[in-house]
Amino acid sequence: MDKIDLAVANGSSNNVSILINTSGGILPTVNVISSTSLICSGQSATLTISGANSYLWNTGATTSTLMVSPIATSVYSVIATRTGGCKIPSTITQSVSFCTGINSFAVNGDLQLNIYPNPTNEILTIELDASTALSITKNYKIEIVNIFGEVVLNQIASANNLSLNINNFKSGIYFIQLKINNSTVRKKIIKQ
Repeated sequence: MDKIDLAVANGSSNNVSILINTSGGILPTVNVISSTSLICSGQSATLTISGANSYLWNTGATTSTLMVSPIATSVYSVIATRTGGCKIPSTITQSVSFCTGINSFAVNGDLQLNIYPNPTNEILTIELDASTALSITKNYKIEIVNIFGEVVLNQIASANNLSLNINNFKSGIYFIQLKINNSTVRKKIIKQ
């Protein structure tokens, strides 16, 4: 805790005496950040803290950076210590998504598609391969969700090639999902 200085008015001499407190340290102002706000289960992120002289993470690490690979959303705590012994605790939450099927093009081997350009600034093209296009017996559903799981686009399509204008999306990571017949295709997209 910060210790304050003391000022006293001296009535007989018409001046003020100030006692400067030099016995305690100053609370550190710390900043803890993650290199990636959302990771897939098992991927790595680097947590970085600054603003003090030494650190102690709840994992036992004593460095200013900590590499983490949680399988679920996790809270990491750290105690920052400044010269003079002042300590302040801090926490950071590393968000984790299970990212089911994100790195693969299709849940089953029958469906294949290309999504390009990825990353993109404006127009995202979805192109179904020939065998997938032939297997479509009805319209299919396209859904895009942001990293918070909020649906930002929900549309029905029937074309083998489709262009989506995502110009009004904020920059960041999104997940696109196509439901074709009884199968689902998922992929991560990046809006620049």
